[in-house]
Amino acid sequence: KQNMNRDSNFIVCVDTSGSMTSPACGTNISSYDVAKAMALYFSHLLEGKFANTFLEFNSYVKMHTWSGKTPTEKFFNFNSSYVGSTNFLGVAKLFAELKSKGYAESDFPNGVICISDGEFNCIRSYGGGTKKTTFENFKSILRKAGFSEEFVSNFKIVLWDIPNSYYGKHTAKFEGLADAPNFFYMSGFDPSGIAFLTGTEVKEKVATTPKNAEELFEEAMKQELLLLLRI
Repeated sequence: KQNMNRDSNFIVCVDTSGSMTSPACGTNISSYDVAKAMALYFSHLLEGKFANTFLEFNSYVKMHTWSGKTPTEKFFNFNSSYVGSTNFLGVAKLFAELKSKGYAESDFPNGVICISDGEFNCIRSYGGGTKKTTFENFKSILRKAGFSEEFVSNFKIVLWDIPNSYYGKHTAKFEGLADAPNFFYMSGFDPSGIAFLTGTEVKEKVATTPKNAEELFEEAMKQELLLLLRI
């Protein structure tokens, strides 16, 4: 995380649906409490137009600004009810609504970090019987709202999985193939790992940031200790 590129213009989305009340795997605290702490971290670390703000989503989506002077005050000043479903597509619809009200495309974040247990609302047929994933549908909503193809193609979606056993045994959550551009998957309780995706000021002088989940994995494996392993 040293020399991390902080001007990434992500906005954080926190899942507050009912399943987030379940303890995060390996802990005695809820997935929601973990997600809220990580959202506070990201909203301060990642600079840009949406610094100190985050989105809350369940059946509906709300935008919040942290209130307080210290991280502790900000954490305890925000409370949410765990209600409804996991309507992640509501985030895309909020962007579409704001654009229809005259917000310039340049005012929007260029990506979202979705902190969730990954149990999104079920996606059924979409357009002529073609089935698409939640993430694909997210981008389809942006296109229909009039966002440019350049904006939509380059828009990054990161699913940061905070697993629990609310629905039984946890399984890994994916919304596309490893080479699908600008869809990324991360997990764990150390949010500084986002630097693998955003890049660092030093590295970006000689290399580009990952373009898909496969490249993100390869970048994360280039650690001094891991490079010593032989199979």
